[in-house]
Amino acid sequence: MAETYSSVVCLKPKEMNYSKDLFKQLENAGYTTGCWKDVYNDMDECKAEEAKQLLISNFNEGIVGEVIKLPKKKEITFEWIMGKLHKESQFISLASHCAKLVPDSGISIYPTSYGIGISVLFAFKGIKDRIKQLEELFTRHSIEYRNEYSEAGYVYRFKLSKASENIEKLKLITT
Repeated sequence: MAETYSSVVCLKPKEMNYSKDLFKQLENAGYTTGCWKDVYNDMDECKAEEAKQLLISNFNEGIVGEVIKLPKKKEITFEWIMGKLHKESQFISLASHCAKLVPDSGISIYPTSYGIGISVLFAFKGIKDRIKQLEELFTRHSIEYRNEYSEAGYVYRFKLSKASENIEKLKLITT
């Protein structure tokens, strides 16, 4: 039922919501791990199924003793842990992708880090048509988004999901 990698007990995904072979993937990538019940400073190492925090090190990457608080319900995957370890690369700006969707739109329609902003203060001719075109484009390509107005109501926003699947779809229509 349990497997051991680098002196850490790894249970099947059902029991602690670890993805299959998580600890093996970490070990193969050069990471060492330790599981902790509460506060890392207590040196209260425990089995993986009891862990609330994971201590990860990879001396080749300069990661020494990075403590990651584990989620209670979310599946803990290798990709999720890599995202936590490499936080500086997590900010995703959609501006470069969205710029290709709204070329030469002037100041009324513009790309942003969240998606697309549309100035509706003066409701320039064609704005409603452009909004409809963007909605149809996103729906046709199954791109997840939501709309909202800025606090003052001057900007209509297309806030695109930054999920990796969504970004891949966005890349396909902008290349």
